[in-house]
Amino acid sequence: MIETLQGCRIIFIFLIFMSHFTWTDTEEFCFGGDCGVSFFFMLSGFVLCHAHGKEVTENRFNQKRFLFRQLSKIYPLHIATLLATILIGVKAGILPDIGNLALNITLLQSWIPKPETHFAFNGVSWFLSDIMFFYLMFPLLVRCITKATILNLSYGIAAVAAAYACIQVIIPEQQVNSLLYVSPILRIIDFAIGIILYRLYVSDFTRTVVRKMKSYGKFRSGIIGCAVIIMMIGIYAVYQITPQRWRCTSLFWLPMPIFIYVMAVSNETGGLIADILKSKTVLWLSRLTMEIFMIHKIVIDIVKNILMKIGIDVGYTLTCLICVAITIGAAYMTERYFVRYTSLYLKRKYLSYEQNN
Repeated sequence: MIETLQGCRIIFIFLIFMSHFTWTDTEEFCFGGDCGVSFFFMLSGFVLCHAHGKEVTENRFNQKRFLFRQLSKIYPLHIATLLATILIGVKAGILPDIGNLALNITLLQSWIPKPETHFAFNGVSWFLSDIMFFYLMFPLLVRCITKATILNLSYGIAAVAAAYACIQVIIPEQQVNSLLYVSPILRIIDFAIGIILYRLYVSDFTRTVVRKMKSYGKFRSGIIGCAVIIMMIGIYAVYQITPQRWRCTSLFWLPMPIFIYVMAVSNETGGLIADILKSKTVLWLSRLTMEIFMIHKIVIDIVKNILMKIGIDVGYTLTCLICVAITIGAAYMTERYFVRYTSLYLKRKYLSYEQNN
């Protein structure tokens, strides 16, 4: 992966973390969830194109192998966190709903527009349900987007934007979160934006941009990186006064691609922000992104329940720092002693299956 984009992942996973953390009378940092999910969906389209786009366009793409590799990375962790939430629930006297359990196991929960279904068990796993749909659609989207002329692609973008705006207007208020924020049918737009963005990134336009930015020097390139961060802070201000139906997804369709594009370009041009994102500590943390994402809400709930039961209130900041520290430690142990071995085991089994067939 492009190192600056890899480094960015830890920033947005922290924003998602903060969207799920509350203490006493504080409210959730809703912006973090909406912003973070948009980033990761777009980044997925961008990164998958970077890794496999050429294979798709040259008809060398093996979708079966691709899907297996992606599943081997996320599914064991998904099942482990699912079991953890079931055990926690049973201990609290809550038995799992069989229907919701079946949908979670098959990663189909986000297709049901009911919060009690798509947020059941480990609530963040709806993200994986969407991602699996995106993986299935990946080769088709790449072929359509890369083969389309600029004019036809522009018409397609305009048509999708117009149709989405109509949906935003007519959708009932109580369904906004389930359909606009969670539904894979609508969130695939973010994934497609990432693919379109990668088409721009590999174009001659980007080569021109890189040459110009290099001519400015690292200091000025760093200023451009700072500018897009300031832009995202500005989007936070706009977010506060925007109705939920307009802010949970489409608000990020323009600024997030700009952010990702500038960060990708800065990987080649350098600058202060790029140097920070490519530092060893940031890159190490970014490799734990999926583990942090999948376990952070469980850790937050456990830590808060323990502190409440023993009657200790150490305040918002210290409680948050405790949750962050435990989450990072648990994520490292999970990746080091569970995810790594299960992924290697499944890959060996698949290679053996391919050789015997």
